[in-house]
Amino acid sequence: MKNEKTTKLTVGKLYSFEYRVGRFLPIKFASISNDYNPLYLESSVAKLLGYSDLPLQPLCLCEKLVDIMEKLFQDFTIKDLKINFFTPVIRNEVINFYFKIKKINDNSIELELFAKKEFEDTTILEGEARLRKI
Repeated sequence: MKNEKTTKLTVGKLYSFEYRVGRFLPIKFASISNDYNPLYLESSVAKLLGYSDLPLQPLCLCEKLVDIMEKLFQDFTIKDLKINFFTPVIRNEVINFYFKIKKINDNSIELELFAKKEFEDTTILEGEARLRKI
């Protein structure tokens, strides 16, 4: 799956973006967010709680989602964002983010958002966003 940039906005169009969670992303995010919960930083704690490796903080995944939307829809800024998280993401996993245009108005667009793990039908998150023209 290749990463896409928006060209002409059309209702129903689906954009996708592939992202590999970096090995050091949980540690980098902890230093930025000041969240030093050992679940996200200590492999032994994560494994004790049943994870195969360090899980990613949900807010870190949200930040990545916002970053991708800003790259895809460069003429817009985020007005509203609602996200539901369903399953944890582990570092080094590949995530496919999808953005589907639901509605286009004069100065805004509405998106349906979802993300899945690569090679699985596991939905990581679902949500919606409203973007307004800059």
